[in-house]
Amino acid sequence: MDSVKTLFGKRPSLPRPKRSTERGDLYDQMLSRLNPDRAKKELPPLTHGRLGYLLTGIPTKDLYSLISKCDDAERRGYPWSAIWWKEIRPQQKDV
Repeated sequence: MDSVKTLFGKRPSLPRPKRSTERGDLYDQMLSRLNPDRAKKELPPLTHGRLGYLLTGIPTKDLYSLISKCDDAERRGYPWSAIWWKEIRPQQKDV
């Protein structure tokens, strides 16, 4: 008995539709800024899934503000990724 794969030959599969969302575009923009710095420090690159987990609970409109703050800080001489990490971490209060 032949396998199903040999019965149909090498038929091309249909391309999967690429989903594009506003939030996904922002993730792409952030990952393009964060991963090169991580590669220089020999850290594994962030993935879309991990970034989604880190930014859980932050609305999309606030992500625009986050990117703007990081860009502004970079113009002032601070590392983009350092400001990004500082902004997404909750501030701890001294008691």
